[in-house]
Amino acid sequence: MEIKLDIHIHSSASPDSKSTPEQIFARAREVGLNTIGIADHGTVEGALQARKLSRDIRVLAGQEVLTKQGEVLVFNLEENLEQRQDLLQTCRKAKDKGAFIIVPHPFDPLRSGIGSSIKKILHLIDALEVFNSKCFMGRTNSKARAFAEQNKLPMVAGSDAHLLHDIGNAINVYNTPKAPKTDKDFHSLIKTQTPEMITKRFNMLMFMKSKMGVYTLKT
Repeated sequence: MEIKLDIHIHSSASPDSKSTPEQIFARAREVGLNTIGIADHGTVEGALQARKLSRDIRVLAGQEVLTKQGEVLVFNLEENLEQRQDLLQTCRKAKDKGAFIIVPHPFDPLRSGIGSSIKKILHLIDALEVFNSKCFMGRTNSKARAFAEQNKLPMVAGSDAHLLHDIGNAINVYNTPKAPKTDKDFHSLIKTQTPEMITKRFNMLMFMKSKMGVYTLKT
């Protein structure tokens, strides 16, 4: 079975996104996704709500947690983690509760990347986002991939989509003999298989038009 996953999407539960679950599902179908990860800023509620509404798109429920040192994506945890706490303490607390941790845009100083602090949580990382479509400086993605390869970390790509148009900017393609049934099955797939990554960069023009209220994506 072929799994097509965009692991890093924001919904209207994030203060900087207006994408409703129904709109996200429609866009996911349009670009050929069958699995998505929703990770809103500071809350898992949007992802859990989307999961309840989904009929045909698998939703991996997560949250993007802002720590003192930068952001991490936390999946498999149905409670909101406290924001702006120490990175190591936050990750330890999450892992103690069975969380799956992905570090997004780790070396992007403009995007709350955790930078050199990544070494403090190396033993707690389940996967590293080695392509983020919104990293304007391409070298930050290259640095993330090199770090993942050097430290033998599982790799994923993320669209970091706050606009509907950007969903599918980073598609992870996995091939597996049988369909994963649980979130843990998906997490195991991410940890054991390096996906084919179909990626493209974030469209700044669309972003600016959306801010000016002159662009909407029809669904």
